[in-house]
Amino acid sequence: AWNGLGWAVWETEGDQAAYDAFDTSLSLDVSVQGLAGKAGTGRRLGVISNDEARQMLNAALTIDPDYIWAVRELGWSHLDDGDAHPALTSFEAALEIEPNDINARYGKGRAHLAKGEGDTALEMFNSVLADVPQDFPTLVYRIITLRNLDRNAQALREADRLIEAFPQRSSGYIEKGQALIALQRRAEAIETYARAETELGPNNAILYWHADALTIDGRFTEALAVIDRGLKLDGVDYSDHLLRSYIALELEDYPLARTAAEASLAMGV
Repeated sequence: AWNGLGWAVWETEGDQAAYDAFDTSLSLDVSVQGLAGKAGTGRRLGVISNDEARQMLNAALTIDPDYIWAVRELGWSHLDDGDAHPALTSFEAALEIEPNDINARYGKGRAHLAKGEGDTALEMFNSVLADVPQDFPTLVYRIITLRNLDRNAQALREADRLIEAFPQRSSGYIEKGQALIALQRRAEAIETYARAETELGPNNAILYWHADALTIDGRFTEALAVIDRGLKLDGVDYSDHLLRSYIALELEDYPLARTAAEASLAMGV
């Protein structure tokens, strides 16, 4: 019952509620779903390291070697660590259990992309989208892959389609801006991010890339104002402070550059 509750609240309330349920489940009895569920949710919450999560996932797989959720989660844990080779092995193992598993196929594409195998990744993403044309993560990573392959004009077209299909999601605007930057169309990229803020409201990711585009364009004072707005929102990480430090250096505001760099280091980088 606690495992069932874990999966239910994972869908409706997120990782923390699910983690609590799986943790309670394991305090009563060891089970495949309890081990895998606690490992996966705890890893994403940051209360369990990827290595600790893998130990729990492997323990689950000693009970049921074909529990595909645990096999896939091994792949995602490796990918989060930047280890593309074992991630690919895990996703391929999942596909041996269920050849049409969408998550494993998407993960395999991500692993190939992380290995620098953009053409293979693109084939994988195209294959997934042939079966689930509106799968949002795959649509986003297909555009990222096109940009990695320097197919920026095509990436731009796909980003426009993503915005049209998902107008309340930030990824389409971000990818459109990145494609425009790569095409040396900085003014249009800046306009895209400004439009995104108008359409979506305050958004940390949009403001980061808006500030980055202004920085590339040499508009450092404007960039500082934008990144400062972003730092007041949820979702801030070390990269926001790092960009602020770089902008401050360009403005020769060395005390601010140091403060921002120290804030970045305090977040783990």
